[in-house]
Amino acid sequence: MDLLGMEVRERRRKAKVTILRRPNGSWSQADVSILMCLGPMIFIHGHPRHPNILMIREAHEKSAIAALLVGKDDFEHEIITGYDSPSLPFPVPTL
Repeated sequence: MDLLGMEVRERRRKAKVTILRRPNGSWSQADVSILMCLGPMIFIHGHPRHPNILMIREAHEKSAIAALLVGKDDFEHEIITGYDSPSLPFPVPTL
């Protein structure tokens, strides 16, 4: 029995991902740098084909993100459960 593999799959299934979308623009490197202040071990993912989308591992409230991005509240916010969810705009990179 592969207990470690089972544990990894279970954690991936329960993990939260915060999706940020800018319908009328893209995210800058400065925005990503500011968002790194959400926590000490924050993982932010983008994709070259989706410059208007950022994915942040774990659940983060829109108000906390908007507070960091002063004056830039032009984004949509969604929290999805599962690193393998079909609702994700692109795959979550593994470490």
